[in-house]
This record gives sequence, C-alpha cells and structure tokens, in this order.
Amino acid sequence: MATVITMPRYGANMEEGTVASWMVEEGDTVEEGDIIGEIAIEKLSNDLESPVTGTVLKLVAKEEETLACGETIAIIGEEDEDISSLLGNNADEASTATSSGNYVVVEMPRYGANMEEGTVAEWFVEVGDEVEEGEAIGEIAIEKLSNELLAPIGGTVLKLIAATEETLVCGAPIAIIGEAGVDVSDFDANKSEAPTASGNGGTDGTIIEMPRYGANMEEGTIAEWFVDEGDEVEEGDAIGEIAIEKLSNELLAPVSGVVRKILAQAEETLACGEPIAIIADEDADISGLLEAKGSPVVNEAVPAEETKPVAKVETREPVGEVRITPKALDLAEKENIDYRAIVGTGRHGDITREDVRNYIASGAAKPAPATAKALNEDVKATPKAAVLAEELAIDIRSIKGTGRHGMVTREDIRAGIAAGTASKLNACTAETSLPSMSFGKPEASRVKMTEMQKVISKSMMSSLQETAQTTISMDMDVNNMVKAYKAHKEAYKANNVKLSYTAILIKAVAMAMIEHQSLRTSIVGNEFVTTDKINIGVAIDVPGGLVVPSIKNANEKSVSAIAVELADLAKRAKENALTMDEMSGSTFSITNLGMFGIKYFTPVLNPPESGILGVGTLVEQPVVKDGGIFMSHVMNFSLTHDHRIVNGAPAARFLNAIKEILARSEELL
Repeated sequence: MATVITMPRYGANMEEGTVASWMVEEGDTVEEGDIIGEIAIEKLSNDLESPVTGTVLKLVAKEEETLACGETIAIIGEEDEDISSLLGNNADEASTATSSGNYVVVEMPRYGANMEEGTVAEWFVEVGDEVEEGEAIGEIAIEKLSNELLAPIGGTVLKLIAATEETLVCGAPIAIIGEAGVDVSDFDANKSEAPTASGNGGTDGTIIEMPRYGANMEEGTIAEWFVDEGDEVEEGDAIGEIAIEKLSNELLAPVSGVVRKILAQAEETLACGEPIAIIADEDADISGLLEAKGSPVVNEAVPAEETKPVAKVETREPVGEVRITPKALDLAEKENIDYRAIVGTGRHGDITREDVRNYIASGAAKPAPATAKALNEDVKATPKAAVLAEELAIDIRSIKGTGRHGMVTREDIRAGIAAGTASKLNACTAETSLPSMSFGKPEASRVKMTEMQKVISKSMMSSLQETAQTTISMDMDVNNMVKAYKAHKEAYKANNVKLSYTAILIKAVAMAMIEHQSLRTSIVGNEFVTTDKINIGVAIDVPGGLVVPSIKNANEKSVSAIAVELADLAKRAKENALTMDEMSGSTFSITNLGMFGIKYFTPVLNPPESGILGVGTLVEQPVVKDGGIFMSHVMNFSLTHDHRIVNGAPAARFLNAIKEILARSEELL
C-alpha cells in the first residue's frame, strides 16, 4: 500500500513550501522517521521525515519547486508497486485511477508532526458511492480538532474499513476506493507486512520496544537501565526508566526470562516502536529475532567485545561536497568531527553512521572546523546552498540570489565562483571559533540540560515565534475573595480539604470562560477552532523546571473538588508521578508567582492555547471607594493572549468578568 507524502504545514500561516533538497533518490529504501528531504519556508527550513518504511517510488516535486500545502510531493511504497492510479495526470506513464483491477487503500492521515492517531468522526459516503478526486468523504477528529478526509482518487467506494467513532493509528487502512466491481473481500486490514524470520536464525524471544505512553509521544530517552545483560527478570519487574519531555516512567518487563541483549544505551533517544532490549530463555536462539522484525540482526556467536571490531576506514583530504545520510550527519555533528574526510561506503557512496563510528574508533578523526554559518544566517538561501557556502567558506552576502523571493541557490554560488564575484570569508573569521566565556575565578561550569529543560527551552521559543503575544494587566480589589477564604478555610479543613486562593481563582476563571469563547479558541490552518471543554492548566514549580497539569472541566467542579485535585496534582508533580493525560488537554492556563512577592509579570503562552493568566502577590493597600479611603486587599492579574485570536477589548472584558465573579466569591464557596 503506497503512501502519498504531501507538502506539510508547519505553522498556522503556512500556505506553501519549497522542496529545498531531496536527500533520497527514487529507488532508495527508507525507514520510518528517516529524513528524506528538506522543506524551506521563508528563512526557515524543516527536515521532511518519512512517515513509513518502504521504497521511494516517485519524487513528484523537483528540488527548489514550490507547492501549496497538501499537494503531493513524493510516494513511498513497496518495491515495484503500481502507483499509476496515485499519479493521475501528473505523469506520462500514469493510468486512470479506475484502471482494471486497481484500487487505493485510504489510510488514517497524519495532519501534524505530533499526530499519532485519529478518530473517524463521520463518513460522508457509503459503500458503492462514486466519488471524485479531492471530494470530502469523511471527517477525522484529533483531540479538539476535526479535518475533512479527501478522496485521493476518483472511483467507487469499495470498502469502509473503519467504523464511525473508531480510533486508529496514523497509516492504518480506513477505506478502499477503486474501480466498481473490484473484489476486495480478501483485503486484511490487520495483515502484518513485516518480513518473516530468516531461516538462518531463531526467533525465540521477546523484543522490548520503546513504549508509547501517550498519543502525542514520538520518541523516548533511556534515562537508566536497572538491569544488565544476563540478569534474570520476572514479568512486571522494573528494568529501566524512560524519560519523555518532563516525565519519566518505569519500563516493566513484559515477560519473565533473561535479559539477552540491551540494544539502546542510557541517554539514547529512539522513536516509539524501535527495539531497545530482548528478553528470552537463557539458551534460546535469538539470532533471527530482529531480522524477523526488519531490524539489524544481533550476532551473539562471539563475545560482545568481538562483535564490533574496529573496521578499517578509508579517509581522504576533506572535500567540499559529500553525500552523507541524515543520521550519520547527526552523529558527526554530535561528536564534532570533520566528516568530509570520510570515504562513504553506503548507497551512492553515502557516508553512513557506521562509517562515522569507524572513523571515530580509528583514532584518526579530526575535529570539525568552526564555520561561518552564523555570518550567513540572515541571508535567504536554500539549505543546500547554505551548506555549500559553509563548506567552501563563501560569503553568501556576496552572491546574488536568483531563486524564489531572491533566495540564493547552489547554482548561484557555483556561478559566482566561476565568475569570480564570490567573496571568500576571512580565514580567521571562517575557521576560528569564538573565545570561551571567562568569568574570572572560579571558572564557569557547564551542566548538561535535562530532558525537561530541553523541552521547556524549545517550547517557550516556539511559542514566542509562532504566536502574536501581548499582555494586559489589571489591579483587582479582591477583598471579598479574602473574606470568603477566611470564613470557609476551617470548615474545608475539617473535611480534609486544604482551601487555597488558587483553587478559588481556577473556579472563577473557568466560569468566566463560559461566556468568553475566544479564550478557548485556537487557530488551525485558516480557521478558528473553539472547544466546549474548559480545562485549566496550572503551572507547578518542580525540581529542574515546571509542569502544567490540567484540571479537566473545571467549570463543572466545585471549589472543594478543585482544591483536592490541585493538591493531589501538585504532590505527584513533585514526585514526578504525573501521567501524560494529566499533562495534556488544557485550554487555558494559570501561573501564580504571588507567593514570591511578584506583583506583575508577562507569562508566555502555552500553544495552542490563546491565553494564560499570571497571578501576582496579594497586598493590602489603601483603596478609594465611595469618596472614602479604605484599606483593602488588591491583586494584580496579567493576561497574555494571542492577538491573532483575542483582541485587546475582548481580553479586557474577560479580566473584568473574572473581577465580577471574584466579587461574589462567597457564592463560589
């Protein structure tokens, strides 16, 4: 079953993208998750990952070609698979979509990088209906959003595999469209396409894969192994720890047996589903187990220290342009080595990860030279042009771009060199790295970021770059809230409930959101999507960072129920015991720095939410009321909102709604 790859949409405002470069050729075999190309949008570029494992059957879009989001750019499938029906009129050799015996399996689409599964919300067609290419045949729901499912070809609906409200992983078959009368009764949606085990090795054992703890989980990191190869374990034993974003989970043994092979090392990050260990009987033959799953074979015939001898690696003087696989490039950059000196042994002479490993193990690896990449960052250039300029120490600023929107291409650089107009970067500038920081004595320390810190850093930068954030603030007289809190505190305590100002504020915000729909609206493509759910995320300070668990349906819960749930979430947050479900799904967030004496601050949005409320410290100060001066309790509220969704006036009205509800705090309690 071939998979059509379309021009992805990396942001709400993205309308089109440019295929900056292909890292594969037609006929190449790729694994799911491999980087197969690079998509350029304005000054940015993104890696294009293969959604499936298979053979590159067709590169529909050419390098430096610009297409609208959703247009077909490549097709991956089984070798020699007939894809003529998928090409339509885009290729000379294409046949019609309803050629005799042809049909196309419609799969659960992937609408974003983090989408793992979708639900068939509704079918607009029935078996036997005729449809046109591009016609909406159903609706796919993902979390709070829904998308129309379009027919990839014209033809007859031969089979609806997925039922309404059925949830399936991306890539799972959900329907079949083809020529009327084609027999698809033998089609098995559950049929495994994994290669069968080789006859040369045994398959007695259990492969443990990187688990998926939530729908949005793409990869995990082996934080720690609790066992060694050769250890005996019982089913349910904790054998390791998996770190994902801000959480960690124990990895439990699915079966009893002996840990025969640990395939992933501590601190190694792998995609969900990748093999990380093997458990089997002590004398079981596992030599064919991974091969049966389509993974590299583990050879246990010789001791571990002899299974990976240092292979002889062929080197050369560093050259300008080389072919290197994306994963090999990642490894080379991680180890900071000059990969240009390696002679590749892969397909088409590509440098592979094994080549890089052997180069490092040989002891001959030279460090990568510092580059002038930073000097060229502000120039619009295709990714391959930027790499070429960096390798040749060419100042892109001296090159006149002829590409789309004046973008500099590789051909522009080559033409500039040939014409003698391309300026070389100063050797000192191009090859000398910046001096290390010096703070006097003692010297500055360097500490590796934790997984949580990496995620926070990435998400905060992404939030500021992708949304139009602005913050407004208001001082509120919360004297009635303080009175109600003091009046009910002991009664709540008698019922083993710790009442807090935060619990009251969560309830007040949730009630205000009922009438202010823009504060629970997000942008998807060119549409505003409003959810009926009022789930309030609460920022909680934990060692090494912060987490934002969600109190679901806060508008329907009492202050007492919210207080109990909040205390439980805070306790388990500090114990690193929150679940993925508890950490997701919020439609609005609250962050409280009042306990630190902070009066006003500008919180950062947590996309796709359109608002976050910063709560300042509670102070007692003089307030003018009814012509007199009285002492009252005042609290500052800072509302950061996405100005694309929530304008200034609606944001101000929302704050006033909160103010009015807090004035009636007694009713909330």
